[in-house]
Amino acid sequence: MIKQFKLKIRMFRGKVRRQFIIFFMKKYIKKQLEKRRGECRQCAVCCDFSYPCPLLEKDRSCKIYNTTRPRVCRLFPINRADIEDVKLSGGKCGYWFD
Repeated sequence: MIKQFKLKIRMFRGKVRRQFIIFFMKKYIKKQLEKRRGECRQCAVCCDFSYPCPLLEKDRSCKIYNTTRPRVCRLFPINRADIEDVKLSGGKCGYWFD
């Protein structure tokens, strides 16, 4: 139970970190996206880090994946820490960084 709580805290901190980066570190994002390779596997692990995304269907698919996803979703993962969060949550991200 303590382990799950620590994981939820880490995921929440990651969400706050990503929001900060997206709003205040535009040059950093551009630099990171140039290093990002791969593609989204649409596993929905990152959509459920600290709370379930309200746009997830029961089958864990995104209602708006191909249309109007929020910027934070389109930019994920921003860096290796995001990929590590996916791994810690039991997923395997389709992205990696050079």
